[in-house]
Amino acid sequence: VVTNAIQVDAAINPGNSGGPLFDSQGRVVGVTSSIAALAGGQSGSIGLGFAIPVNLAGRVAQELVETGTVAHAFLGVQLADGTAEVDGATRRGALVRGVTPGSPADEAGVREGDVVVALGSDRVAGAESLTAHVRERTAGQRETVTVVRDGRATDLQVVLAVREVRQS
Repeated sequence: VVTNAIQVDAAINPGNSGGPLFDSQGRVVGVTSSIAALAGGQSGSIGLGFAIPVNLAGRVAQELVETGTVAHAFLGVQLADGTAEVDGATRRGALVRGVTPGSPADEAGVREGDVVVALGSDRVAGAESLTAHVRERTAGQRETVTVVRDGRATDLQVVLAVREVRQS
C-alpha cells in the first residue's frame, strides 16, 4: 500500500514501474509504482498512475544500501476517520479505535477514543493521513502527537518504534 502517493495522468505502462517521474522543470519528484486498472478484471489502465514521492524512495533506498533492510516506523494504533470538537470548532482527525499494548502510542498515553489531529507540524485529516505521516518518519524519531480528548487538545510525546514484521 502506498500512502501519500503522487497521482499522475502520465502513461505508465506495465514494466515501467520504478522509472522516474519528472515535474515541469525536469526535477525528479517520484518513482512510478502502479496504475489504476479497469474494473471487472479487464486488463488495461484508466489513465491514472501513481508514484512514490522521491524523498520517501530516497530514504528507503539509502536504508537498503546501508543495512540491507527497511525499518518502518510504528505508532501502534488502530484507526478510523473521525472528528472532534475543540475550542468551539470541529476538527478532522484520526479516531483511535484501539491501542496496541506496549506500543509507542500506549507508552505516550494515547487512549482509545482520542482523535489525533496532528503529528509534529503535520495536520492529520483522517486515518490514512496519520498512517502516511508515520510512514514518512523513521523508527526512533521523537514526535509530538496532538490528540483531542474530552474537548481539549493535548500534546503527547512519542518515540516511534520499528514495526515488527511477522513471518508466516
